[in-house]
Formats: sequence, C-alpha cells, structure tokens
Amino acid sequence: MLVRLTIDPAGGMLVNSPPAPKAPGRGAYLCPSLLCFGKAWHRKAFARALRLELPGLDEAAVRRNFEAELRRRGAIAG
Repeated sequence: MLVRLTIDPAGGMLVNSPPAPKAPGRGAYLCPSLLCFGKAWHRKAFARALRLELPGLDEAAVRRNFEAELRRRGAIAG
C-alpha cells in the first residue's frame, strides 16, 4: 500500500496513515521504502507532485515521520 504525503497548513509535510481521514489538498504517493523516499527527495519529486516549492522543509523531520509510518505498518523493524 502506498504512503500519502501532503503539506500541512504550517508548511510542514504530513505522512497520512490509511485508516485516518485523508488530509485535504494535493498529495504525493510513495512506495513504502526508505530507498524510495531518498530517491524522491533528491530528485525533488515532492515539489513536482505537490505543485509547489518547499523551501526550508527539513528532510530529517519528514524522514522521521515517514519511518514512523513504515514502523506502524510493520514495513521496517523499530
């Protein structure tokens, strides 16, 4: 199951869990792997998918949220 990422009102990035209501707005879908996340981040795929620039967005903070979602799903050992 893909992971959906969206921009929150404060300008950060949210990682949406499937059972929760879908966050409003444009989302970017990503395969559930850290390798996939790293490639997408460095290719600036999030900015293209979300159709907005993301200046100052902290990769480490987004990666932690993404990893937490993968752990919740059991996709990586925690």
